[in-house]
Amino acid sequence: RNLSAKACGKRRVIHKQKVNANIISVELGTLQQSAQNVATGDAQRCLNPKCGAILSKFDSEDLLKQYDDLKLDDAECQSIWICKFCNHVNVIEIDAEEMPTQETVDYILEPAAAAATTTADSDEKTSSAAAAEEDDKQVIFCIDISGSMCVSMAMPSNKKLMLRGDRLQKQSEELSQFIDPFDAEQFMPNQSRDVTYVSRLQSVQAAVDEQLNGLRETGSNTKVALVTFNNSVTVYGVTGDGSDAQRNVEIITGDKLNELDKLKSIGRSDRCRVTQSIGASHDYLSDALWKLEESGQTALGPALATSIAMASRKRGSQVILATDGLANVGVGAIENESDEKVSAFYDALGAYALSMGVVVSIVSIADDGCKLEALAKIVEATNGTLQRINPLRLTDTFSNILKEEIIATHATATMLLHPGLMFVDTAERLQNLNPFQQGKDKEAATETETEKDKKASPVQMQQMPNVPLVTDPQEIQKNAAIAQK
Repeated sequence: RNLSAKACGKRRVIHKQKVNANIISVELGTLQQSAQNVATGDAQRCLNPKCGAILSKFDSEDLLKQYDDLKLDDAECQSIWICKFCNHVNVIEIDAEEMPTQETVDYILEPAAAAATTTADSDEKTSSAAAAEEDDKQVIFCIDISGSMCVSMAMPSNKKLMLRGDRLQKQSEELSQFIDPFDAEQFMPNQSRDVTYVSRLQSVQAAVDEQLNGLRETGSNTKVALVTFNNSVTVYGVTGDGSDAQRNVEIITGDKLNELDKLKSIGRSDRCRVTQSIGASHDYLSDALWKLEESGQTALGPALATSIAMASRKRGSQVILATDGLANVGVGAIENESDEKVSAFYDALGAYALSMGVVVSIVSIADDGCKLEALAKIVEATNGTLQRINPLRLTDTFSNILKEEIIATHATATMLLHPGLMFVDTAERLQNLNPFQQGKDKEAATETETEKDKKASPVQMQQMPNVPLVTDPQEIQKNAAIAQK
């Protein structure tokens, strides 16, 4: 029998977390900003292998020439630096002009890659073209053209899609042979005569074509390719350089659809290498786009694997998949497969995309058959976008995805805290880099007599790959009422 806590004579305990005013907000978007204070020398790191703090403006003010028994020559450029994070004594060699003077400093880890040069003009031209080819990001539109994409819906009168071609006229002519000429103009009772029906594929075509036009008009150097899939996978792109540029169509079919490594190899091969920016390839891609027709099954897994491999030539490239169906051909097929096997495949494919710096976004046309929980693993792993929407809203969705500029891949943020501070509530999710708190050292959380007298405690943030270094001494306030204000 159920008894309330009051009836049992027990007091109900309610746990409430106190307000915590010690909050640090880190804006990784600063990686996109141009470096304001680029250091002229190398970053001076603390030699304590468990620390890794970098010399900052606040350290440079306290450099010494003598510490205990260690004494340096005044004429030399060497100085004694006592790390404020771990108290390690470092002997560094640094010129006056290399001293950090701002709270935020940018360090250049390595110079920009330069194209290799040779004595032969032809080799030099080839080398420069190859280097330029890898400079621009790619956008791969991966489009489902299986039979289910022919499903149509009425387009509202206030909605307009820029459709091309005479497809409706062609379909009307094909159907007219089965219709008595006297019945051709008949309508059902109360049927509207001014309604336009568009298929799911037409909605995708209109949305992608608008993005192609937008990229061309902005003068973007983005390289774009189309990958379509039904029973097979087809790649449309422009390869070659200058007068040697060729419109390429690569068809992947048969047993290749069942071999993941083969699909990756094809995607990375010269046959699928996209060398021309959207300005040069726009007309070809647009024409190929509007010639697509729906038929067959859904080789989604092979198409996605090939697209990711193609985009992997340049970190920060994107793959945008538009589909309405269930993967049922080749690798990644969901039908008649166990959830464990399907999950393992898309987990591995997401890890591959992440390792190559490719962002995968998936647009699922409103349908219940896609099993997005499997595809979502790739989107989550690569920090892409996953949306299930009405086909008539595809244009806005594609625009929003491309507006989200990718400014860095494999970016990391390292925060160093003084031994008197520690992370709370996020201990399992954040690695505490304070050497004195590794392994939850109890002594680290103990306030010493020295700590009681401190007015401020240093906090340092290191962001990669640009390595903007931010060091800021945070004022210590022991009055909670004042701190919470």
